Amino acid sequence: MFTLNLGIYKEFGVYKEGVKVQFRAELFNAANKTNFIAPNSDRASASFGKIRSTYAQRQVQFALKLVW
Repeated sequence: MFTLNLGIYKEFGVYKEGVKVQFRAELFNAANKTNFIAPNSDRASASFGKIRSTYAQRQVQFALKLVW
């Protein structure tokens, strides 16, 4: 399984001293690599040995934080 997670942020000063606004962006599976779930291991199943799904694709999350 291969995933590349990234997080970046930028801080901006606000009109008051000691008050900052922080913008964050986080990327999970940034390369958007397909990671397959293990094949079906139930021998009684008609889909034995088949891969039917994958793990989550790329996800992006944004946040805005006020620090004082």
